Amino acid sequence: MEGETFSQYPSGLNTSNRHLFGESLGATKAVTDSLNPLSEVSEVLPVSVAEKQVYASPMIAAHLTGNNKNDETTNTETTLRRMLQVFPHRSYKGQKITGWSNNTLSDMNSIKVQNGELVIAKSGFYYIYAQTYFRNTDDEGKVKQLVQHIYKITSYRDPLELMKNVKTTCWSKSAEYGLHSIYQGGVFKLNENDRLFVTVSHRNMLDMDEKATFFGAFLVF
Repeated sequence: MEGETFSQYPSGLNTSNRHLFGESLGATKAVTDSLNPLSEVSEVLPVSVAEKQVYASPMIAAHLTGNNKNDETTNTETTLRRMLQVFPHRSYKGQKITGWSNNTLSDMNSIKVQNGELVIAKSGFYYIYAQTYFRNTDDEGKVKQLVQHIYKITSYRDPLELMKNVKTTCWSKSAEYGLHSIYQGGVFKLNENDRLFVTVSHRNMLDMDEKATFFGAFLVF
């Protein structure tokens, strides 16, 4: 219209209609707030209460560490005989690690340990991880292939291999330290009462240092 100016309102809104535009914005905000239940909850519940509700459920996790004082970690023949007696029908690659420690460096919450195996208490997707630490004892200069396996026991007859990591090594006489470590981890679907365990190819070379050899899992969702 003649004599009227336009400002930066949407669609060239006439400045004479500013009060109408403001009223429409207020009405729209009121309707939006009424349809958003979170706006009411945030006003009623303090932030601290909401945080407590989020973290009310304990974390389902387990972290086991090595134990050099456990005789089973060094006496391979005795361990293999015991394993054949306990699991005569189960087959898997490598030698099972059973000498895990449950000390101040280990954390257990809702996951039990039996026979060196983690027993899952709740179905879900878990991050599973393991690290093994190898120390050379002899045969300097000889090439060796170090292998770490992570298995899952279900209702099937034989364990299922979840992960495998391989490292080929050759220790030198001039090397100051003859040490190697293998780490692997991944997310897998586990069901209640599933079991997890770790095996290695050269158990006689395994160093069960509690800070270097460990095994664990935690529930992601």
